[in-house]
Amino acid sequence: MTLGEVVHLYKSIKDDDLKLQIANEFGIKKLPTFENYLNLIKDLRNTCAHANVLYDFTPEKSIRKGPAMKKGIGENQNLNGALRVVIYMLSQVSENRSKELMSEIDALITKYGVYPEVNRILTNVSGLGQLHRK
Repeated sequence: MTLGEVVHLYKSIKDDDLKLQIANEFGIKKLPTFENYLNLIKDLRNTCAHANVLYDFTPEKSIRKGPAMKKGIGENQNLNGALRVVIYMLSQVSENRSKELMSEIDALITKYGVYPEVNRILTNVSGLGQLHRK
């Protein structure tokens, strides 16, 4: 199944208690937050898969506050916030893979962040400067 099909399958479940049970497996207590995270991951994946520009990724809907997005304002509208959701959700499946992804992102930021214009974009547009510092 594609990611989009998995999201569609989840949304097709009529029993909210079952949906909540699934969300709870990911440490999320509210259905709207879990569905927001699923849609965000699907949109981010589609952006990558269709060769769209990623550095200025803006989610269709603001990222909801929850275990991956505790701050909300600012980060709920950029690539940094989206990656926080991906990393959080991935950590619920595989802590090792989550750490590997963070390490890969950190290495890319370190490698390319030395260029002033790239650093400006990472910090001001993508918000990744904050991800790197945390």
